Amino acid sequence: MNDLVPSSDEIERQYRVMRQTIDSHSFLRELYLRWATVTHVTLLACSAVFCSTTFAHDGLYRWLGFEPSSAKYFGGVASVVSFGVALILLVLDFKGKAALHGAALERWTRVLTEFRQVQPNEGQEWPTEHRTRLHCAYWTGGEESVNIPNAKFISLKGRHLRKVEISKLKSRYPGCPRLVFWAFIRCRDTYRFLKEFRRDDLGKNTGKE
Repeated sequence: MNDLVPSSDEIERQYRVMRQTIDSHSFLRELYLRWATVTHVTLLACSAVFCSTTFAHDGLYRWLGFEPSSAKYFGGVASVVSFGVALILLVLDFKGKAALHGAALERWTRVLTEFRQVQPNEGQEWPTEHRTRLHCAYWTGGEESVNIPNAKFISLKGRHLRKVEISKLKSRYPGCPRLVFWAFIRCRDTYRFLKEFRRDDLGKNTGKE
């Protein structure tokens, strides 16, 4: 029976992945809510403009510097385009996607609470008697939550890791602007990558010679 108990390293891995997953769902919820707000406000503004100019006098178009017939024609085309965009947004359903990721965020947060209730001190192992329960809670949370799109996984992972690094730096230097931390981490990691890439490349070339 003990062979079925997950290892402490596995529970620790699940804990790290879960924190990343929670941030990813949070980022996606904010993204879709932002898109929903921007598109709805834009469509409402366009609708108001088109409705107000439908019965406008020709003198208004001339005052604005447009030929009345051409302005009405383009206004009609713009109205059709707006209607088409509204249908596309209805299919995309940004608000619905935001709600799904919000529900996933709440679900994973409850699982995270279970983990943190028995989280060991640094350097210690996760309690053996709780590992199976935590393991089941982790996989159940994944099954009951919407998946993170594969196309967005890498960017979301990078954003989560940058958030962790910025949080650490902010704790040490609370007066420093967040933008400075962001730029520092970008430059530091890019430099380290190029340095390691150059070293590996030179090692391959040396081996060939």
